[in-house]
Amino acid sequence: MLLISQNMPHLLDLELQDQPSEEPLLAFDLTTTGIQHLGALSNLQRLVLVRNQDYYCSTFKRVEDLGFLLLAERCRKLEMIRMGGFSRISDATCRQILHSFPKLQTFELLKSPRVTDLTFRDFSAVPITLVSITLASCRLISDFAVRELSYCKNLESLNLKGCKCVGDGGLTAITGLSKLKTLNLSGLDISDKGLITFGKGRTPLVSLSLRGCQRVSDAGIAGLVAGSISHTLECIDLSNVSSLTDRAVLELIHSGVQIVDLRLRDCVGIGDSSVIALASMTFKGCGFGGTLRLLDLWNCKGLTLLSFGWFKKPYFPRLRWLGLGWNSVSKSVLDSLSQGRPYLRILDHGHELDGYAAEEVYNCRPPFYEEEDELERWLRVG
Repeated sequence: MLLISQNMPHLLDLELQDQPSEEPLLAFDLTTTGIQHLGALSNLQRLVLVRNQDYYCSTFKRVEDLGFLLLAERCRKLEMIRMGGFSRISDATCRQILHSFPKLQTFELLKSPRVTDLTFRDFSAVPITLVSITLASCRLISDFAVRELSYCKNLESLNLKGCKCVGDGGLTAITGLSKLKTLNLSGLDISDKGLITFGKGRTPLVSLSLRGCQRVSDAGIAGLVAGSISHTLECIDLSNVSSLTDRAVLELIHSGVQIVDLRLRDCVGIGDSSVIALASMTFKGCGFGGTLRLLDLWNCKGLTLLSFGWFKKPYFPRLRWLGLGWNSVSKSVLDSLSQGRPYLRILDHGHELDGYAAEEVYNCRPPFYEEEDELERWLRVG
């Protein structure tokens, strides 16, 4: 950090991420003093400091609040800050950041076990310019903090993934955010009641994740899309919601939602009826299968060979990504499907469709989303 601050004093953008496979030696790890050195970068506008924990659960053990407090006193031009893996910073650091940067638009905090609702106490009294907020896996954050965040009237993106103390109360609090487009509620303690209330709001959501929300059922999805959200929603992740059945998909279709991205992995109650209904939906100029470009059906145990006939032309002309499981289809069927749909990428080993390995994808031909087959060209021109 000292070398960076001394040799690049006019730096505007700094992004440092690591992903250790074992515990780093303390003598060579990032410290509070290193964070303090960044204060010399007075023109800094974007700062990313993240320790990924995908392979080994390691944190920055030598970084405490003092380093960030001194950084906040000098780097007054920050517009975006993303921090991950800082296990020893507390509410003091987060409050100082949120109150010190008049141009701050993006605040992202990942896996900070000591950060609580106190960070957002009296948030309504502070001039707020925030457009995007992430509090992923901050497990002491509750409905109180979300109610304070509802004062951010310009908020367009809110990620509360893994904040298990947030429930229906927090969801209800943000129904009035008239600019919110992206909302991640993965793993939260929300129920059908909260979704029905949220569906009555005026939030113009484009993307919503309810992954792992085990208290959500078909009734909650029906209530969610009963209101104005059905006019704006394009991407929805319902993965690992065990109580969902084909009725949830039918409710989405009947509401008129023009789905572009639908993720249903590990929904064991989803079966052939969902595929047939999705293949049969139509919108003007889209053909059978509508606007759907990504469909993840990994480990949907209700699927049989009947479904795979509906993935052939002329159905799903815009579909480019498809997630399937070996338990529901043989390799010969996949080969046949891939030959008839040369622009369709099929992932069959359980990988996320936005984090694939090239060897896991059938027909991996770049560029990914720009290709257009004959049927889609005919639909567009016609």
